[in-house]
Amino acid sequence: MPSDTVAALRQLRARQLAAYSFAQRDGFVAVDEHGQPLRPERWSDMWAQLCQAAGVRPLTLHAARHTSVTAMRNRGVPDHDVARWHGHDEVVMRRTYSHADEDGLRAAGEALHDQNVTAQRR
Repeated sequence: MPSDTVAALRQLRARQLAAYSFAQRDGFVAVDEHGQPLRPERWSDMWAQLCQAAGVRPLTLHAARHTSVTAMRNRGVPDHDVARWHGHDEVVMRRTYSHADEDGLRAAGEALHDQNVTAQRR
């Protein structure tokens, strides 16, 4: 995990201790004022507010997850690391969250063309 993310999580834990006299437990990164994990709807509402504050078109968290997986894979992050980062098995991650884009399709077509040209020269 990137060091700035680790630092932010440690700060969150310190704020939770100060505000609520407890910190994350049972492996949850964020909890509500009663120490319970945040409901999915609350995450979605907070995400929409953050998108609006940043002036970007709001996507669903699910769409952001797809984008994150695709971006990591396009940058050459090994599939087992991408899957683990997103809490998935590699097979599920590849089947569900990977999307072809124009550049990738163009490169695939060029690779096929180059293979055919090489085969014809033999």
